[in-house]
Amino acid sequence: MRIQGIFCSIGVALLPAFTVGSAIPDIARTARVKQHRAGAEGNLVVGEENLRKIIISWNEIRGASYEVCHMCSLGEDGVHDPSVGTLIPAPDTCGGKPCSVFPGAFIGLNSFRVRASTGGEWGAWSDERRFEVGDEYGQISDVDSHAEL
Repeated sequence: MRIQGIFCSIGVALLPAFTVGSAIPDIARTARVKQHRAGAEGNLVVGEENLRKIIISWNEIRGASYEVCHMCSLGEDGVHDPSVGTLIPAPDTCGGKPCSVFPGAFIGLNSFRVRASTGGEWGAWSDERRFEVGDEYGQISDVDSHAEL
């Protein structure tokens, strides 16, 4: 009985780490890249054959909605500079995990950040993940994972 009480106390002490006020999404170190296609037939987008679709995912924060920032710049105060990058809502899931499908990603370095909201209050932005998108399709690793090897 005493052991259960200790575990309950530990669980309660750890609970705030999973609330949006303090939880920051952690973007997976891998992403998927596909051809940039559109429509029911999945045709290549004319004039955009050099673009790709990149799919990123992150850990779930219970009850949260998410926003993704592509190629954003944050000030020292952690606030997004609205003149740089693209903000998009991220209501999707992929394999049961929160994700964002970003069509029209260019070949080259693409960076992403994610933040979570519950009750209308946004938390801090995640660490930046950078993916080098090339001509290949399939799974790619973030640039920093390559540097660690």
